[in-house]
Amino acid sequence: IFLDSTHVNLEEFGDVFTTMGNTKLVQTLLTFMNMALIKSLVGLRHPGLAGLGKPDPTSPFASSALTGNEARGVLAKVIGVAELALRGLCSGSEHMSAAIKGKTLMLLVLLGCADPHLLVRLLSSSRLAAHVDSIARDKDSYVQRSARALVSYLSALFSSQMAELVPGSSPQSVQCVSGALCNITKTKFLGSMLSFGDDVFANIGRCLALSFSSSRFAVAEANFHKLIENLAQNSEQVLKHRFTVTHEIIPPYLSMLKDTDVERRFLSLRILRALVAPLGDESALTAEEKQDEGERLDHLMQGVAEMLPELLKEEEPIPVQATGLLVTCGERRPKTFAAIATVDFIDSVVCCMTSSKHGSLRGLLQLLLLALRTERGAELISHLAKPGFFENLLKITTMAMERELDELLEPCCELATFILRQSVGDPNSTLVRQPFLMLTPRAVETLWLPLCTSPTEAISDSAAQSVFYFAKLSTKAQVEILSDEGIKHVREVMDRRRGHEAVVYIIRTLRFMCDQGRKGEVQKVMSWLPTILESIERDEKYGDAAAAEAQGLRELLCA
Repeated sequence: IFLDSTHVNLEEFGDVFTTMGNTKLVQTLLTFMNMALIKSLVGLRHPGLAGLGKPDPTSPFASSALTGNEARGVLAKVIGVAELALRGLCSGSEHMSAAIKGKTLMLLVLLGCADPHLLVRLLSSSRLAAHVDSIARDKDSYVQRSARALVSYLSALFSSQMAELVPGSSPQSVQCVSGALCNITKTKFLGSMLSFGDDVFANIGRCLALSFSSSRFAVAEANFHKLIENLAQNSEQVLKHRFTVTHEIIPPYLSMLKDTDVERRFLSLRILRALVAPLGDESALTAEEKQDEGERLDHLMQGVAEMLPELLKEEEPIPVQATGLLVTCGERRPKTFAAIATVDFIDSVVCCMTSSKHGSLRGLLQLLLLALRTERGAELISHLAKPGFFENLLKITTMAMERELDELLEPCCELATFILRQSVGDPNSTLVRQPFLMLTPRAVETLWLPLCTSPTEAISDSAAQSVFYFAKLSTKAQVEILSDEGIKHVREVMDRRRGHEAVVYIIRTLRFMCDQGRKGEVQKVMSWLPTILESIERDEKYGDAAAAEAQGLRELLCA
């Protein structure tokens, strides 16, 4: 009766909701629309009711007095004004009461039950999807119950909608469904609550592959990329569906990496890196699952490594993404990486280091360090013992310190420490004289010792180890440690780096120098040393290793 009344202009529903001039009226109209929808669905025994779950037979919503024809008529009229109403509601969302917000979310659920394609089309508007998300963020308990109902419904809706996208689907359907799913996964609140099954991820991978070969799906390729990037931001979802991700989504991107188009290469690397990053945690996998996923990552790593020389020639940020992806895979699959880390591979990395901007240097240094730690490490280190490499490493380290680039200093210091350790451990190696190229005049007091005071623990600890190895290799390094500038940095490390390995190695360095005949010099220029050593022994924050080294040095000085 209400809908057929000549006093009701359905075209004005949107305006009423937009102005929000009378919130009671808006709330009443929303209640009416929701009630009309559910009574119509019940009257028709509509299959969409399954989306609401099993009804309570005692509920007033479980029955309807509408005949089939009446229900169809009501449903058609309400659906006809639904889009106007929703757009009006969202335009006036800042004035909504909690009751109106909750009823708006339930209207979306009921519209989806009545006409799933309509809801998908509505959500293909990024503006409307964003408005719905802002409504759902209200902390009111009724709004939150409604939001959970909407999320539950959307999860099921998009599962069925993605399954319906087949090679014969119209480009419009593919574009609409992928766009709506892309918009809703992009939202911060609702997107984080969505929970999809493996089937959704599998269908996304299938549709992505189709977008490379089918004109019907190609129109939505950009949507599929955005969608996968949205999903990759939720590491829990990636881990939950890791089998499907590695089997269905990663392979199309590996094939896309072979494309000659630079933008597509960058996009594939960026998404691959985002998908692979969470897979480092394999604690929840069975032995069989580990093997299967490992083989998939091996295939990916080998594919990227084969193209690395070519990728390193591209403009930034392609080298950054390529090296970052290889490092992530290599850390997870060291045996496979060992087979990849050949002399030619190392040459391409070192060659790129001489011309790269600092953005890609971190990944190159990490790759180099990863390669040196493999079973081929000795062979590769010997290969590095040639003019140019150590001077370049020193240059990069100095530049990183001057510009305060901690993300670059960390691998620089770790690489220097690793190489120095090998030099000290094998005095007969061809490598033993090469590290002196990193020991230019005053390098210890102006570079390596200041790095020991870095607030970044990984940098300070590695730098202190390097100072220790330099002292073992060179008397010139020992002289610089005992210079005025060197003493200042030594004291700063011992005063401020509590609990850090840097203190252990600085004390160990002084012990070594005393053993080498410099005890008198150390006592002369560091009269404060015994007092600090005693405090280190007493202060538990320094740790047992530092206390033991401090006791050993103090006893040596007193002997």
